[in-house]
Amino acid sequence: MLVLDITQLAHAYMHKVVLEQFQAAVHACQDEAVRPVLQNFCHLFALHNIWSDIGTFRQLELIKRRKAKAICEEVRRLCRELKDVSLTFVDGIAPPDHVLRAPLGMSDLDYAKHTLERVQFATSRL
Repeated sequence: MLVLDITQLAHAYMHKVVLEQFQAAVHACQDEAVRPVLQNFCHLFALHNIWSDIGTFRQLELIKRRKAKAICEEVRRLCRELKDVSLTFVDGIAPPDHVLRAPLGMSDLDYAKHTLERVQFATSRL
């Protein structure tokens, strides 16, 4: 029997609330050119969250192998489709420079490499 802990349940609830708000924002968008792009970002958010827990869903037999593969393929398709407009949307949010310089904000998406570089830089200054 699989037991979910309180943090997993809290994350699931948080994702549900964020997704509902995301869907409401997409629905409220009056720009006909932007709405389908936002809808794709919303789908990507939802499918990414499902995919991040795919092991649990598979173990509980809530998602069959074929459906799991389809989810993975759709996430990849959405990423390919959205890659050219992603930076435009990030610029629209206008995150502060310190966020963009954070290891997670680097454009090559190699979070582990940049985190290691930061740690090595910090220890070399000691």
